[in-house]
Amino acid sequence: MKKEDHFSSAWLSSREPYDNLARTKYICEFIKDHNRIVDIGAGTGSFLRWCLLNNINFSEILMIDNDLKLLDKFFSLTSTFCKKHDIEFSKISNKHYSLKKSKESKHSKVILLRKDIDSQIDLINDFDLISFSALSDLLSSGFLSRTFKHIKKDKILYFSICFNGKISWNKPHSFDKYILTAFNRDQQKKKGTQISLGFKSINKIQTLSKKYNYKCKKFNSSWILESTTEKQRKFHISYLKTIYQPLKKDPSIDNEILNKWIEKKLSQINNSSLITNVGHNDLIIRT
Repeated sequence: MKKEDHFSSAWLSSREPYDNLARTKYICEFIKDHNRIVDIGAGTGSFLRWCLLNNINFSEILMIDNDLKLLDKFFSLTSTFCKKHDIEFSKISNKHYSLKKSKESKHSKVILLRKDIDSQIDLINDFDLISFSALSDLLSSGFLSRTFKHIKKDKILYFSICFNGKISWNKPHSFDKYILTAFNRDQQKKKGTQISLGFKSINKIQTLSKKYNYKCKKFNSSWILESTTEKQRKFHISYLKTIYQPLKKDPSIDNEILNKWIEKKLSQINNSSLITNVGHNDLIIRT
């Protein structure tokens, strides 16, 4: 499953504060100082920075993504973050980095790997925690089945910010149900060479966990998008465009309905009245 062409670094940066607030901190209980982490679909390194923000220590993290443009943003974004949080961050090579908190004596290794995640299933058993950040809706049934079949005992699988197919507004519109149904249908189309599960990935992960007798816990990690400040309004509009733009290209969509819907939502954002709840869940699986 290739992640390229689905995300831009600007979009990932703008959503990072929302992801940071949404992720369950229960995962902190499972990460030990000596643990090795692999972050599948790492993007620009949002999950790594979340770990640092929450004082999670680890010995090594391998960050895998197929999009070189995203990985290329990792160093500058993480350097800026580390300077603000008194963390020593150094570049050893284009693929190898080192982290050390001011009060810690040990360094943590950071390794970047540009690969299609489908080809990296064999790697996961080398690590203690396997993280999939905001990626589950893009995954296929086959990829998840292979992952669960291959994973060994005593591992932690962490699927964070999983879209659950539910979006609600404080100001309901008569076309909300039509738009949401169409959007969820669009998310389950063929992307690359495989069909993405969309919001059904959550049920698939839970089913596989039960099949292999793994312990799976689900947590709420929804976004609450407000419209009070200019920054909030800007992100709110960007998010609605992630719904509008793919539907605009869908020949089965009634464009008159779509345009009336987006115009009303944008008007409510611009007058600071709209609040959008984007349904997400975090899933923690102990094998």
